[in-house]
Amino acid sequence: MKLLFLNWIFLITVCYSEKDGKHLEVRERLKTALLQDYDKTLIPLMNSRQPVVVELGLSTMSMDLQGDGLLNMTNGNILQWKDARLRWNPEVYSNITSIRIPASKIWIPDIQVYNAVNYGENSFSDSLRNPDRHLAIVTSDGKVLLYTTHKLQIRCDVAKTVPGPGEVFIDRGQLDWPWGKYECEISMGSWTYSSSQIDLKPYLNRNYIEYLDQNNSPYLFTEDSFKDENVITCTRFKCCADLYQMARFKFKVEKRGTVTAQGLKLMKKDDKMLLISPFLLFTLVIISIIGTLFTISKLCHRKPNFLVE
Repeated sequence: MKLLFLNWIFLITVCYSEKDGKHLEVRERLKTALLQDYDKTLIPLMNSRQPVVVELGLSTMSMDLQGDGLLNMTNGNILQWKDARLRWNPEVYSNITSIRIPASKIWIPDIQVYNAVNYGENSFSDSLRNPDRHLAIVTSDGKVLLYTTHKLQIRCDVAKTVPGPGEVFIDRGQLDWPWGKYECEISMGSWTYSSSQIDLKPYLNRNYIEYLDQNNSPYLFTEDSFKDENVITCTRFKCCADLYQMARFKFKVEKRGTVTAQGLKLMKKDDKMLLISPFLLFTLVIISIIGTLFTISKLCHRKPNFLVE
């Protein structure tokens, strides 16, 4: 009986091992078939009259604005497009409908941040120049989804011009820094492909930058950010006759706590504003000091335990 039970366990193990091994073999065969004779330097333009639709989305985890107007951001970037060369029939490959492929093995759009300050290591440009770090999710209909993370530096407007004769330029650091609202913009687009080759669209029709974690960021988007319904614009550069599309995300940032005429606003974790007037804040400080002094006074006048009868 014991021997029969062990044989049964062995057969089950062998069957499942063969099944798992076959699944891996099918994925390897699928990946080989997709990349065989694939030229990653060629844009998947199947029709000269129909550009490749590239959806672009941004998200941010943290923002910090310096006094010189340099905004440091930790961002995530989403790119989605279709490549007919990466389609397959799931029924031929054990009903597999998606696969992960190193982004370095396939064509990816050459999207850049036009107004980035830094193009060095871990920048947006660097993340796309070194696609070995990322896996692209490819589905059986040829849709490709690529998610990358990067650090981005852009310049924001932290100065203003006072109108009048000769217009005086004033550094906002001397006025309301760092409690003002500062205008920023991220401009993105293809570096070499014109609008006849790439049709740029916002990912999921989002005309804004998604904030993934507001609780750990020194700066936040203001409520009047991202007012443009259409963030995609066309421009013509001096070098070229073709039109190029650009995604322009315009927004304002403000410090997590802001000072108003009524007092100090502190941002709570649930993102609701708690208003503390200067008088109330002063009162709380005085109460805290009095409580501390009272505690010290009690400790000083208490007799030691060995003196108490």
